[in-house]
Amino acid sequence: MTAGAYIDRIEILYPQDWIALQSPEATYPLDRYLNVYHYPEREYQAHEEDEFMIPLGIKHEGDVHTILVRAYKTKDGVEKMKEVSLPLLVEGSILDKLRTRVRYKS
Repeated sequence: MTAGAYIDRIEILYPQDWIALQSPEATYPLDRYLNVYHYPEREYQAHEEDEFMIPLGIKHEGDVHTILVRAYKTKDGVEKMKEVSLPLLVEGSILDKLRTRVRYKS
């Protein structure tokens, strides 16, 4: 994601049901406090690449899940926030396409 206009920070908020299903040892944590990016030296544009995995166990196939991205900027002592929502449609599980076989050699 790219945000402009000399912002102070970006927050990425994932759906609470995703966070509840994620294990504590996850490679890409969805916890809100770990997905905040601060820019002490503000530049014209801020760019972040935030990787995430949809946790196994999302049972609401066909439902739209929304990720919120917020950008904050302080100007003249007043903090302003712009929010963008990114809708995602979950259509099954990666496990649906996975197949295991047990081979027996005598």
